[in-house]
Amino acid sequence: MGDPGRLVLDGEDLDSDGSIGEPSEVRDSRVEEILEVIKTGDAYRLDELLTQWQDSGWDAAACRDFRGLSLYVTAIEEGFLDAIATLLNHNIPLGDALIRCIEENFEDAIRTICRHLASNPEVCKVVLNASCDNDDFHPALTPIVLAAQHNNFEVVKMLVDLGAIIEIPKISMGVDVTLTQAVSTLHIYRALSQPAYMMTTQFDVLGHAFKMSKRLRLLGNAWQDFGAEFDALAESVEKFAAELLGQSASTEEVLGLFRYHKTDQYRDREGRQHSLAKVSEAIRYRQKNFIAHPHSQKVLVAHFFRNLLSWNAKGALHRVFLALFVIIFYPIICLVYILFPIPPVVRFVRVPYVMMLLSLGSSLTFIGLIIALGVTERATDPTLSGVLRLTILLWNTGVFWMHIKIIWKQGGRRFINYSTNIQEAIIVALYITIFFLQWDWEINLSPNISSSRSARAVDDLTPDQSRDILTHVTSVMSTFQQNLTSSFRDDTDSVLVRALSGLACRYGSPAATVNAPVAATNGSVLPDYYLIHIAADTYDPILVSEALYGIAMMISLMRLTNMLMVSASLGPLRISLGSMGGDFIKFIVIFIIVWFAFAVGMTQNYFSAGKSESLACLREGGDEASCNVVKFAEFPDTLVELFWTLFGFTELDTLQLSSSNHVLAEMIGTFLYATYLVVGVLILLNALIGMLSNTYNIVEEDSDTEWKFHRAIIWDIYLHPVGTLPPPFNLIPSLKSIWRFLRAVIGNYIECVRRKRKNKKHIHAKNELDDYSRVIKLISSRYIQQNLSAESQNAEGASVRDIRQLKNDLLSLRYFTKDRLRRFNKTLLNTGTKCQGVHQKLHDLAPMDVRAEGLNTQSFELTDQTEELKDTINSLNAEVERLQKLLAERGGAPEADPEPEPEPEPEPEPESEPEPESEPEPEPEPEPEPEPEPETEPEPEPEPEPEPEPEPEPEPEPEPNPAVLPGTSSLIRRLATMVEHDIVWGDDRQIRRELAEASRRVDLRHSGTQPHRLEPKE
Repeated sequence: MGDPGRLVLDGEDLDSDGSIGEPSEVRDSRVEEILEVIKTGDAYRLDELLTQWQDSGWDAAACRDFRGLSLYVTAIEEGFLDAIATLLNHNIPLGDALIRCIEENFEDAIRTICRHLASNPEVCKVVLNASCDNDDFHPALTPIVLAAQHNNFEVVKMLVDLGAIIEIPKISMGVDVTLTQAVSTLHIYRALSQPAYMMTTQFDVLGHAFKMSKRLRLLGNAWQDFGAEFDALAESVEKFAAELLGQSASTEEVLGLFRYHKTDQYRDREGRQHSLAKVSEAIRYRQKNFIAHPHSQKVLVAHFFRNLLSWNAKGALHRVFLALFVIIFYPIICLVYILFPIPPVVRFVRVPYVMMLLSLGSSLTFIGLIIALGVTERATDPTLSGVLRLTILLWNTGVFWMHIKIIWKQGGRRFINYSTNIQEAIIVALYITIFFLQWDWEINLSPNISSSRSARAVDDLTPDQSRDILTHVTSVMSTFQQNLTSSFRDDTDSVLVRALSGLACRYGSPAATVNAPVAATNGSVLPDYYLIHIAADTYDPILVSEALYGIAMMISLMRLTNMLMVSASLGPLRISLGSMGGDFIKFIVIFIIVWFAFAVGMTQNYFSAGKSESLACLREGGDEASCNVVKFAEFPDTLVELFWTLFGFTELDTLQLSSSNHVLAEMIGTFLYATYLVVGVLILLNALIGMLSNTYNIVEEDSDTEWKFHRAIIWDIYLHPVGTLPPPFNLIPSLKSIWRFLRAVIGNYIECVRRKRKNKKHIHAKNELDDYSRVIKLISSRYIQQNLSAESQNAEGASVRDIRQLKNDLLSLRYFTKDRLRRFNKTLLNTGTKCQGVHQKLHDLAPMDVRAEGLNTQSFELTDQTEELKDTINSLNAEVERLQKLLAERGGAPEADPEPEPEPEPEPEPESEPEPESEPEPEPEPEPEPEPEPETEPEPEPEPEPEPEPEPEPEPEPEPNPAVLPGTSSLIRRLATMVEHDIVWGDDRQIRRELAEASRRVDLRHSGTQPHRLEPKE
């Protein structure tokens, strides 16, 4: 920094002429003088100082104040625009002046600096990428970053036009990010997420806003230390996209925005982009405010219902009738669409609302099938049960084929974005697993004997077949009996006995088995279906399939709740239930830790006491089941008891011990159990209730936005369908699908078809781009104007900018007036000096008055002589006419002219004739010049004194009757002609010279002087 006012250039002191070693007093005085002038705002004085000192060799470019800042900082802080302009004119380095102007919102100064940078490209890049000269601002804050953070549209536009740009930083999701990097990234994203920068630098503003919002949310999740800041930025970007959409003024403009997309993801076979491509992109990036905006909803409703809007507008009864008609008769509608794809049927079925009703009808039918299979008596009606199973399998095959088409056309990422697809995939996987678990496979043991996994396959064996099976098993076992151990042999025998005991053999009408048949309580034999379940192992495939079937039925029925999202009354409640799932998972994590902690403590406390009492009971002759009196002695039993305690299904006597030796264990156990009730029931359960209530309130506060967004998700599935018909009718190829397939195959091998398709795509893409470009410019302009108007309305009274501008105007007027007065005073002093010189000249020109009077008298005499000469010429003209008449009377004799007719030029005289040595003529003497006005003289120096001219001698009086001189006949004739035709002779310069020459000759003749040539004078 140095001392206050110290002048430093590259770390070395400067002399007054720019050399090293200048005294510090001179340096300080000069810097302080400049700073004082800047503080006053006197730009004229500052210009004089800088010009004077730079002319003397002093370099003011490296001058800094006591803070180490450039000279611009003081002018910016004081708000003196003229001082800044003066410094720019003298090419003083800017430093961080642009950053400080942006921080002070000094737009006039920013505009002036930008004009200077535009004319100086070599310093423009340096200034645009410069950071602060000291620690007042973060190093990441460049002019464009700071202007974007302030959301100043005009400044950002000026800087971008100069070439400024913000580089997107590379993101590291690890823990190796330093605090400086994190803060720099936060500053940059604060600038990148502002509307001013996005609207100035991006063409697809909406698409860029969607991606920026998602990127900010990812950063918030990755960098949890700054998660709140990044989430707030993401929310502001999302609101900006919705507000920008709100500037559209018509449906045409909204469709112009929605139809554009950078990729061909939503383009159909004809090359047209889907009308709601931008809406699908917003759903993908979860832009809830954008989707819930009234403009988006209006277009969504129009495209979802299409030509059924008028029908639905007739009332609720018409809507219910249409829905019931489509849901009930959807199989007939699907078959008509497949077999008779006429345009009216195709248009009706292709309506997204109708496709949703068809899908709903298919789902209800599928649920009806699984309910029918669940209530059907499988033992007494196996045929119906088999048909239902095959139908359900067919249904799941249709759903599976639909999922394959979704992944093929839209990609796996979009497939998993919809929770409905995930639920359907789980249901399909469960039913396919159930089918394979219940599939009856057979193994051929001999040419006449086959074994099946199900005992029902051997239900009707005869005694001979049973003996053959036993013989075959015995022979097989005898071949490798020697290789079996005794324990393995015993286990194998027991398995065979259990397996063969399930074989039923019929000898006519009575039923017989290897073992006694299992009878019901009423004495009748149980059906084979139940015998299989009784004899099956715990994890037998049949039993596992039955359990999975129950889970699949539950999920299938719960899937119907997704359709409730389209309801305005039930949709918000369904959304709240879905949001509560995350809260429940958080609660489960904490509850499991507490649950296991108390289970381990209780087990350890009751383990010794429980084992002692169990052994004592066994010694007294009790069985194992009755002697297990302590429920907390085993860890699994403790977990079960503590779990049901949450619901009040545990008795207090389970804590009591019969032996008096374990009083301490009973007391500790009672304490732990009471603590578990407090922590698990009072704290955790109430915390869960509070979390669920808070989530419900959050959804309820913004229920309209949440409901419209989730409804749009459901609608988007049918706005971009991969197939028109629901399962299982989507497995049947329709005539229209066959025609499209053939056309696509043939089109791929015909060059003209491919070229035509490509041309259509190019034309549609160009039209979509032009529409989007036109609409985005309109809404951007409206958005900017609205924000500027809002800022002006929010400003109460005069703003800082207005005060600064008024201050600059007053200072400019003050110093301009002061400068004009100083210049006028100087001009007056110069004028006074000139007036004194003129007065002296007038005094010196006093003798010229006498000369002027003489010249005036001579002019009058010349005028009289001119009149006499005119009379003489007239008399000569009359004489010439008389002579011409006499000549004509004598027969045309030639005119006796003593002198040949002269040429147009003046009468020549001998070139070698010397000038007469006589005093100059008084006539050609120039008149004295008029006195110049003091105001118009450029120089204040006095004019030189004119040299006095010699007094001419008085000229002799001309004779009253001069004779005609030789050689003037032509002149006389010309003068006569001019007089006859009233021609002004003074306008002819040649005649004037000749007349002057003739007059001089006349005068010289009378005076006796030899005539000489008169030099022409202007």
